Amino acid sequence: MSQGASAPALLACLDGVVSTVQSRLGLITGCLAALVLGVSGCSLPGPAQPPVATLQPSASGIPAFQRHASLARKEAPALRFVDWHPLQREMLVLARSQGLMQLHRLTAPGAAPEPLTQGADPVADALWEPLQARYLVFTRDQGGDEAYRLYRLEAGQQAAPGQVLTPAGVRVKEFAFLPQGRGLVFLQEQLDRKGGDEGAATRQARSWLMWMDPQNPAGARVLGEVTGGRFGDLRITPEGAILLLRSQGQRSQLLSFDLSGAPAGRSGARNRGRMTATRRTPSATAMWSGDGRPCKASSAT
Repeated sequence: MSQGASAPALLACLDGVVSTVQSRLGLITGCLAALVLGVSGCSLPGPAQPPVATLQPSASGIPAFQRHASLARKEAPALRFVDWHPLQREMLVLARSQGLMQLHRLTAPGAAPEPLTQGADPVADALWEPLQARYLVFTRDQGGDEAYRLYRLEAGQQAAPGQVLTPAGVRVKEFAFLPQGRGLVFLQEQLDRKGGDEGAATRQARSWLMWMDPQNPAGARVLGEVTGGRFGDLRITPEGAILLLRSQGQRSQLLSFDLSGAPAGRSGARNRGRMTATRRTPSATAMWSGDGRPCKASSAT
């Protein structure tokens, strides 16, 4: 360029140089982005992807595949409601622990269940002591033999096996607390360990209505017994009367007991010692009014 070149000509020359440099820089930047991203052009990064675990190909030549970590989410725990705490706003639930259903306490919505029991066998059912929640009672069998026994667990214990309350060789079928701290009643029945026709001619079912103070299991006593039949459908009235069905042969009797062990009469009857026989049906239930009087006994045909 000559020394006499005008200012406009000089500015035009500089503009050409700048345009050439910018063009070359854009080309270089695009190539670097293509090399880094492994694509033919530039693109904005997408959303973060979950980490993947690549499985190595086997010797048979099967190609490897990828498994997203998001697919290995844990399933939500399955909970079964058992009982309400009598003094606090919390639930007693059954949840799996090491593959077995164990008792847990659930203190708030969405809270993690806190384990209360542990052991090699699952828990079947449980109840809190209804007055002060000093302890709870629960049932479990041994090795799946269905010979359910009663256990006591003190309040405040966690991940404990519990103290056994009933003997081996018999099965606890149902249990319920009496009102006003008058103890626990439960149905217990004899186990039949003989299969097939062995001893069938002399085999008889036996069932007992039992009372116990769970804090003094040695004082347990029999309130009622049936041979050649079974007790079932244990209920407690608001006043503390014990109601159950005695099934024997083709007949069922709806009985009411008190703690003396004597039948307190049939449902709706005032005279002591009388019972009513009804036709045996698949199910029978009794309902009670608010003042503890029996108001209805029904059976499904």
